[in-house]
Amino acid sequence: MTEIDFLSSRFQKAVSNIQSRAERFPDDPILLRQSFVDMGLLEQLTNNRNQVVTGRRGTGKSHLLRAMESDILREGGLYYFLDCRELGSGPLSVFGDSSTVIGSRWYGSMIKRITSFAFDEVLRRETLSDAQKDSATDPLNQISDLLLEHKYADIGRCFEKYLGKLGAKYFTIVFDEWVQIPKEAQPYTAELLKRTFIATKTINFKIAAIPLYTKFMCRTANERAGLEVGADVFADLDLDTFLIYDKNKEAVERFYADVLFRHLNLGDGLDYKTTHDWIVRNCFTRRDAFQEMVRAAEGVPRDFLHIFVHSYRDAFRDRAQHQKISLPIIRKAAEKWYLDDKFESVREATGLTKLLQAIIDEVLAGKRARMFIIEQEMSGHPLIMQLIDARLLHLVRRGWAHKENPGARYDVMAIDYGAYASRINTASQPELELLNLNHESIKEGEMVVPFDDMRAIRRVELKREFLSRFEVEGDSER
Repeated sequence: MTEIDFLSSRFQKAVSNIQSRAERFPDDPILLRQSFVDMGLLEQLTNNRNQVVTGRRGTGKSHLLRAMESDILREGGLYYFLDCRELGSGPLSVFGDSSTVIGSRWYGSMIKRITSFAFDEVLRRETLSDAQKDSATDPLNQISDLLLEHKYADIGRCFEKYLGKLGAKYFTIVFDEWVQIPKEAQPYTAELLKRTFIATKTINFKIAAIPLYTKFMCRTANERAGLEVGADVFADLDLDTFLIYDKNKEAVERFYADVLFRHLNLGDGLDYKTTHDWIVRNCFTRRDAFQEMVRAAEGVPRDFLHIFVHSYRDAFRDRAQHQKISLPIIRKAAEKWYLDDKFESVREATGLTKLLQAIIDEVLAGKRARMFIIEQEMSGHPLIMQLIDARLLHLVRRGWAHKENPGARYDVMAIDYGAYASRINTASQPELELLNLNHESIKEGEMVVPFDDMRAIRRVELKREFLSRFEVEGDSER
C-alpha cells in the first residue's frame, strides 16, 4: 500500500485544499456523495417525508442534505437545494414590518426560486420534445398569479402537476440555513409552506436548523401558526448526538479517519486506499495522538478539519523536530482554534463571557475537572444554550440519574477541549486519579486533556444558585 509522504508538496496542497464547508464543494452530486461519510443518516433522510435536521454549526447539516441528491436522482426523484442566505435579508426584513409580513416575504422569495429551478429543469431535459416541455411548464406559468392571490394550496397542486408532466417520482426541496429568517417570522414562513405542500403526495421538504435560533410554531390565545414538530414535520435527526466520543469510541474514530481521507482525496486526488489504521500510522506519531484530535473536535466535523489543518501546518513549520502530528501540537492547535474562533465569537457578549469564565473557575480551577452536571430544566437557560451553540460547552449526556438524588434528572456537559488544554501545566490541571486515562505510556510534556470519569461527575454540579447570578443580556435570537 502506498505510504504518505507527509512533508511532500503534494500532500501540503491536499491539506490546503481541504474544504470545511459543504457549499464550497464542487457542485457535483457524485463528488458530494463520495466525500460524505455516512453513519446511517442518508437512509433515514432519503424519503418522501417532511423532516428537520438539527445541529450546531459545523456538525454537517448542509453536507448531509447535499449528499443525498445523487440518491434521490437515482431513484427518479427531483432535488432542489435552497440556501436561504442567497435570498438576502435586506428587502425581506424591513424595520417596522410585522413578523407576519416578513415571513410572507421570505415565503414568496422561496416559491419564486423553486419555480425558477423548475423551469430550468425542463430546459435541461434534452429528451423532452418541445410539446412535452410546454406541457410541463404550463402549471408553472400559473404560480406567480396564485402567489399574488394567496392561493397557497393551489401552488402546491401546480407543482404536483408539473412533476407528473416531467415524470419525476417525487420532489425533495431542501431549505438550508433556515436561521437566516428572523426568528419571530419563522412560524409564518413555515405556516405558508405547510399550506402549500403539506397536502401534496409527491413533494417533501427538508429543513436544516440550529435549535437555539429556530421557531417553527407560535401560539397565542387567538392564533396558531407554523409547523407542528411530530405532526407536520419530523425532527428525528439531531447531528449533535451522533459523534459523542464516549458513546462509541471506535465508530467515531473510524468516522473521522474516513472524513480526513475523503477530504484529502477530494483536495488533490491522492488515490490512497482508506483504512483507519493507515491514516493513524502515516499522519500521527501514535494512535493516542489521533484519538486526542478526535476528542478535541467535540463531535463537530468542521472543527476536526480545522484542528487537523492547524496541526499539520505547525508540524510542517517545525519539521526538523516533528515528522508527524504529535500530542503537544494537537493541544496547541486546539487551544488556538478555541481562542481564535469559538471564544472570539462571544467575546463582545459580556454576560456569556462572564458565565463561561465562572464555569471555568468553578469546574476547572475549583473541581479540577472538565465535565459537570446540571439539572435538566436549568440546561435550557438561555446563556447555557448560547454557550453550547458557540461550541464552548458540549452536551455529553441527557437524563443522567444522580444516585444521591434519584428523583432528579441531570444533563452532563463538558467544557470545550481547547479551554481545558490551555490549563495544562497550571494549578488547575485535572486530578489524574479522578480521570479514566491510561497515562503511563505518555511522556512528560505530552499530557493533553484526560478522559473524564463518570463515577466522579456527581461531585461537580452547577446549581440553580450559581446560574441565578447571571443575567440574560438582551435577546438570544439572531
